[in-house]
Amino acid sequence: MSPDGKCIETTKKLAAKRQIHAAILLLRKEQEFECAITLAAAAEGLLPTTDEPHIFKVLKDTPVFKQLDLNLFIT
Repeated sequence: MSPDGKCIETTKKLAAKRQIHAAILLLRKEQEFECAITLAAAAEGLLPTTDEPHIFKVLKDTPVFKQLDLNLFIT
């Protein structure tokens, strides 16, 4: 429920969209990087797998990104 007591519609797709938007806002403000990574990972977990190229998949395949242990941020 929202603070004013109204019900908020949600689905996995809407939840993922909200998490992605929140993660982008945090990254644009150049703050709360851990929160942004956690939100993005949560959104990724909600969405179905696909063979389409996505930025997170491309980033995960880069040498610098492979050195990061994202689980340290996510969990």
